[in-house]
Amino acid sequence: MCEANEPNELPQLLAPVVEVTLLEDRAQVTRRGTAELVSGQQRLVLRQVAPVLADRSLRVVLHGEPEGVEIADFRVRRERRAREQDLPEELAEIRRLQREAESQRDAARRRAALLQAQAEALRAAAAQLLQEACEDCAWSRARPQRWTADLAQLRSREEVLLVEILAANELSRELERQVADLRARRARLDQPQARVETQVEIDLQAPGACRVEISVRYLVPCACWRPRYRATLHGMGAASLALQVQACTWQNTGEDWSDVLLSFSTQRPSLGTEPPLLGEELLWVQPKQERVVVEIREQDLQDTGLGRSPAQAELELPGVDDGGEALCLRAERKATVPSDGRPYRVPLASFEAEAQLERVVMAELVPAVLLRCTSSNLAPHPLLAGPVELVASSGPVGRTRLGFVAPGERFELGFGPDDTLRVFRRHEQVEQEPGALSRWRSTDHRVEVLLSNLGSQPRELRVLERVPVSELDAVEIHVDESDTTDGLQPDADGLLCWDLTLPGDGHHTVDLAWTLKKKQSVE
Repeated sequence: MCEANEPNELPQLLAPVVEVTLLEDRAQVTRRGTAELVSGQQRLVLRQVAPVLADRSLRVVLHGEPEGVEIADFRVRRERRAREQDLPEELAEIRRLQREAESQRDAARRRAALLQAQAEALRAAAAQLLQEACEDCAWSRARPQRWTADLAQLRSREEVLLVEILAANELSRELERQVADLRARRARLDQPQARVETQVEIDLQAPGACRVEISVRYLVPCACWRPRYRATLHGMGAASLALQVQACTWQNTGEDWSDVLLSFSTQRPSLGTEPPLLGEELLWVQPKQERVVVEIREQDLQDTGLGRSPAQAELELPGVDDGGEALCLRAERKATVPSDGRPYRVPLASFEAEAQLERVVMAELVPAVLLRCTSSNLAPHPLLAGPVELVASSGPVGRTRLGFVAPGERFELGFGPDDTLRVFRRHEQVEQEPGALSRWRSTDHRVEVLLSNLGSQPRELRVLERVPVSELDAVEIHVDESDTTDGLQPDADGLLCWDLTLPGDGHHTVDLAWTLKKKQSVE
């Protein structure tokens, strides 16, 4: 609606914030309201707009295309105003205390100056007494007893004045410190006294009286969002995992978003669209080196998840891997985000899916038995990378991080170690001396994983170990089946997996033996 409080004021457009789309480092705000227009040219004012809005991004749109109504111009106007009601309540008390402290400080300074003048007068009187004593002695009118008594009285009075001067100076310094502290507190509280008020002015041309709906859109900085999750594990046998998808939102734009529709986008308009400049690159011909230099590197297995579950493998779900396509997620319901810079969680989606629990041992990384939960993403959109708050039947158990998971894909979450199981890993390597005619050098590796169950119940475990994977013919990796538990061989990624049951109060040992062979020309 449109209203005017005073005859001289321009009509005010009441257009509250109804929708906000948040990006990684900014937000697009949409305001919508209805105005009653009269015939001719007129100006509407939309007050209490975010002071940090980008002027270039301002857009004003008329809905319904009213006949003959045109937008002549629109602009942003900012004014710095000081309002008494914006001052904190304690500021008046601080001002009163400051005035009293300054008055007391000035009085202490005046008293110290007066006492100092009295002390100077006593010193001058003592000097005058000594000068007169010398003149009396010259005229044979010596009165030593009277001079001694007068000097003693002057000295006693001067000592009293010195003590009072020290006290007055100390009081003056203490009051000066109080005044400085009150000035600092007042300066901090005086900052909201002058604030920037921003308004949008819209010039319209109407052929006659009519009613129009107006939308105002603009971009603001000082707003962002990040994905966040809360995973709750129910049960241990037929377990289920309840996952809440949330958007953690911050904004300090100067305007509150009350009961608005929130959308969260992954677009990055700040990256720009200009292609990089191509430079020249020179190629040089060099003779092939006789010695080959290789090194061991760590490589993560890149994937959006663990693959689809068997029940969903036949479904054609679009957007399993968007290939970098921007997403726009909408909140489940309206939310309120004040402009205070604090984080607020907005629910996006939630689902509960079946979960498979298993105890996994990756002793090379962590000397513990970890509880791993595997479930599927039943949300209609991908799960973006973000922190996860873990909750079990006993309460919160910690935090972890979730990678990108497409719809229908399976993912893993670790719910911490099992306190009743112990793991110890021992790794030994021995370098073998090559023969006189051999072109190969070999290094034997032996890994021993010791497992123990301190509880009375049996535990099913999955033990994972890995060996390097060679990409060169000059380097070979061989796993010794005779010295490896169950004679396992690694897969294409160099991983070995043992499934075993550890009885209550029982022990078990997993052995792995492998040899790295390289030619003598390899470093």
